Amino acid sequence: MTDSPEKPGGAEKKEKKVSLKNGLDAYGLPDNLPEMRLDMQRVMHKLKVHQLELEMQQEELNRANIKLEQSTTHYNELYDFSPIGAMTLSENGTIVEINLTCTTLFGITRSNLVGARFMQFVALHDRLLFKNFLNSIFASNSSDSVEVEFINQQPMQLCRFFRIDAVAHRSKDVCHATVIDITAQKKSVVEIKKLETKLAVFQKVELMKRFSRGIGQDFQSTMTEMDKKMDLVLQSTSLDSASREQLLAIKQGLHRSLEMSGLLSALGSSTPIKSEKMDINAVLSDQLDSLKLLVDEKINMTVQKSINPAFVSIDRNQLCQILGNLVDNAQEAMPNGGMLKLKIYHHHLHEDEIYPDTNAIPGEYVCIEISDTGMGMTKESADHLFDPFFTTKSNGTGLGLPIVQGITKQNMGLVTVETQFGTGTTVRVYLPCYA
Repeated sequence: MTDSPEKPGGAEKKEKKVSLKNGLDAYGLPDNLPEMRLDMQRVMHKLKVHQLELEMQQEELNRANIKLEQSTTHYNELYDFSPIGAMTLSENGTIVEINLTCTTLFGITRSNLVGARFMQFVALHDRLLFKNFLNSIFASNSSDSVEVEFINQQPMQLCRFFRIDAVAHRSKDVCHATVIDITAQKKSVVEIKKLETKLAVFQKVELMKRFSRGIGQDFQSTMTEMDKKMDLVLQSTSLDSASREQLLAIKQGLHRSLEMSGLLSALGSSTPIKSEKMDINAVLSDQLDSLKLLVDEKINMTVQKSINPAFVSIDRNQLCQILGNLVDNAQEAMPNGGMLKLKIYHHHLHEDEIYPDTNAIPGEYVCIEISDTGMGMTKESADHLFDPFFTTKSNGTGLGLPIVQGITKQNMGLVTVETQFGTGTTVRVYLPCYA
């Protein structure tokens, strides 16, 4: 049997039926294409909206980052350039963080400070104080303050002092501290103490002036009268040698009393000073006998005058006080005897030889130099040489050198002292050379 041929159009109808059956139209496309296009448009719209939202969020995030960076920069600037030094310390005192102001105060770079222990920059005598301060901060979890001396990194720098206020951080094992330079305040306190000391000395001097005004002249006139009567007794030919020696010893004591009364009179006198041109060599020659009476017999006194005339402009009584006080101080420094040298010579003072607290200026001067072979002085005693009433001698008054310095400064001069414990002392008084 032969297959009967299909009818025309039968295959197309069959294919169409299969396509329709699979959800496709006659052209092989989904029969719901319009709906899918609409869905895709909706999806694309949502994606664009989401993209816009993401772009807006990204832009907002970028703005927030910029603000954060600006805030961080601003904070760092405020922290670094704060007028007050700031640092963060760990429990063992290690510097965790420090601002530039603090590094400037310390004079040390930040790289050398961060990670280092702050204790190593504190003076030795204040380290225990700082350690106890740090322990107290972390133990009590509270705030406290301490004042410490800082070790100078440069040898020529003066001592510096800092006040540290710190508070412990509750959530971390660190404390935040502020640092303030109080060196100027410390110096002010020292200056105030010096002024208070000077005021007390001034009050003592004023009291001494009142005392000396009342009895100085009477005492001096009485001693002078006794000295004259002693001279009359010594002129007697009936005195034996032993009595004469005793009277000479009494006369020497009288001269010492006269010198002391002269000091009291000079301290309390308000008589105007009368400066005049004079040769120190000539004045020394006139006063030499009186000066030798001040010196104990166990002391060998030598005098060397200037080869050329040593002219100065000064009140004669003031010059005599300088000579008497210097000789008396030197002989008191040698209770067991020794060598006392008095020398007059010319000297040119240079800029580096003049102390800043004097009235002297560079130029030609006449120097009165007195040296002794006594025990000398320690540095502590030498620092108070010119303080009124300061003395290391049991019978001293503490007025000799202060009076010498006062007279010398008044006459545009300079006083220097070289002393070493165990070897002796040399005092030099420079008076401007009279042209």
